[in-house]
Amino acid sequence: MPCSTDRSTRCFSWARCSLRRRRLGWEPGILNGDGLKPKGMHWRTFERLQGEHNLYVNAALVGMSARLGLLHGRLGEVDSEMDPWRRR
Repeated sequence: MPCSTDRSTRCFSWARCSLRRRRLGWEPGILNGDGLKPKGMHWRTFERLQGEHNLYVNAALVGMSARLGLLHGRLGEVDSEMDPWRRR
């Protein structure tokens, strides 16, 4: 995946997540924890927004970890740890 596509996906996820956090009245920033249900909001709406928020957070974090090489580095460690098991 080209860098520009990866970046736009990360930016999109980050922006969508920020919109959900604002609508829920939570503290800005995807690394901040979830807040409470706003008074007057229907539970169904709250659960939908919270689910969307969690999807966008996961997408943004996967994009950031891929960009930083964290996921690939960790998978390489796991792969090398599995070598003795493959030889059996």
